Amino acid sequence: EQRLPQLLDDVMDAMIEATRAERGFLLLYDGQGRLGIRVARNIDREALDGEELAVSRSIAQEAASRDAPVLTVDAAFDARFGAAASVSALKLRSVLAVPLRLKGRVVGTVYVDHRFRTAAFDGAAVELVLELADIAAISLHNARLFEENATRQREIERLNARLEEELVNQQAELDGARAALRHSAALEVRYPYDALVGRSPRML
Repeated sequence: EQRLPQLLDDVMDAMIEATRAERGFLLLYDGQGRLGIRVARNIDREALDGEELAVSRSIAQEAASRDAPVLTVDAAFDARFGAAASVSALKLRSVLAVPLRLKGRVVGTVYVDHRFRTAAFDGAAVELVLELADIAAISLHNARLFEENATRQREIERLNARLEEELVNQQAELDGARAALRHSAALEVRYPYDALVGRSPRML
């Protein structure tokens, strides 16, 4: 899949299905170094919006900053996150977040959760999501390269079209100049002026 939005949806749907999570998010760093949600999906393979987009950014940030998986079997009673406002407001139970690495650099976080089941994820789920995150990173990189190449190709086509237009205009100007020269040469043959006397500007 070369279309980046569809690719990200497919990756997230695969993770939700494999881990039996309720929701899944893919967060990427923006130009200001902040994690932003790029994909938000549910178990029914539907995009999330509105209040459903709420996610524990403290857990997602922890996985990204530590460059290590973060697993909690019951976030509400986890000493690491129990005091986090997002965990309390969302009444989160099971959460699994893993770093998304690209060329050795963390570019975001893959995050799955379940708001109603405790201990929904285990060590096997962690390994599976880590593997899927690696595949997602490669696919993301390839899709970005594809988009960049397509953009370059469109730019080349635009420049070629402009160059062709300029060549047509230059050819038209050249044809006009040649016609003028032929006309001027014909006038010189038909009406020689070398016998006229006078040096005034009007005569010249």
